[in-house]
Formats: sequence, structure tokens, C-alpha cells
Amino acid sequence: MSKAIVVGGGPTGLATAMLLAKRSVEVIVLDREAPAPSKVDDLWEQWERRCGLLRETNGNPRYTKRDS
Repeated sequence: MSKAIVVGGGPTGLATAMLLAKRSVEVIVLDREAPAPSKVDDLWEQWERRCGLLRETNGNPRYTKRDS
């Protein structure tokens, strides 16, 4: 069985992981956020999931805060 590591648990990473798994590839998804709680009831109360898109600047100086 083939194996793959997908870096990023956002929509694109998860879609890629699902498509690979559908083709019988063993997939590990790595994400910088903490893993979700194991109990579904705890998702809304305990899981702090930030939106990475709001922090993305892609190095564009127009969107990067300067200390000057």
C-alpha cells in the first residue's frame, strides 16, 4: 500500500487526503492547529480553531504590519 503525508488540514488538504484515501493510499494529515477533541460534544466548547486565512499575508508588504 502506498503512503502519503498531506501538509495542511484546511479544505484543500483534507480534500486531497480524501481523494488519496479513496485510491487506497494510507494518508497522514499534518496541521499546525491542535487536534480536535475526541468527543463530538466537546467540539464547540473546547476546540479553539482559528482561521488561518485571516492571518495569511503571503509576504505582501501591503498586508504586513510594520513596526515603524
